[in-house]
Amino acid sequence: MSPSPNTSNDSSARPLLEVNDLKTHFPVKRGLFQRTVDHVRAVDGVSFDLGVGETLGLVGESGCGKTTVGRTILRLLEATSGEVHFEGKPVFKQSATEMRALRREMQAADRYPHEFSGGQRQRIGIARALAVEPRLIVCDEPTSALDVSIQSQILNLLDDLQEEFDLSYLFISHDMAVVHHVCDRIAVMYNGKIVEVGARDQVIHDPQHPYTKALLSAVPEPDPRRERVRVEWEGMRM
Repeated sequence: MSPSPNTSNDSSARPLLEVNDLKTHFPVKRGLFQRTVDHVRAVDGVSFDLGVGETLGLVGESGCGKTTVGRTILRLLEATSGEVHFEGKPVFKQSATEMRALRREMQAADRYPHEFSGGQRQRIGIARALAVEPRLIVCDEPTSALDVSIQSQILNLLDDLQEEFDLSYLFISHDMAVVHHVCDRIAVMYNGKIVEVGARDQVIHDPQHPYTKALLSAVPEPDPRRERVRVEWEGMRM
């Protein structure tokens, strides 16, 4: 998406979303009495913020914990520890009634009816998320397994909606190429932790962490059709 002037880089504005030292651990149980013998540290000390009208990409391989971050922020999973503030409100301290009201401002866009095509499911999911006029949308792999032309349509739709409604997106994806083209900033996750975060061009063109470099090296060279779609989409944003 096109960069917004109201990002967290503006120190005069408080971020819409603040995540501090978030941990989500799952117990490993064994034996007849199912005793806890260990924990899977799916999210292990994640911190970031998200500004009004900003898109933050949370990127990493499958199993790195990025989806768990999104679900924990929305309290679809309970956090082990840490803090999340949305518009200054402590999310984890809200009562059930207060949380229902708060979820009108925070939506997940990752549940789609299965009887429709991939592109239709994505549009339905986005429409459902927007029905309650939220401020923040957690986009969990919104273009995964879609044809590149449909990907472009979905990304254009998200871009238009962000501009019209001043939405903030937490854009969760494993696709570095897509994240590069839609996000203002990128946070790279590895093994439950954020190992690098920065402006998109900084992360893509001057990666600092070995894992970020490995992710970028694994991005295939674009085929001509995919590159044409990308260039057309970039041209429509200008």
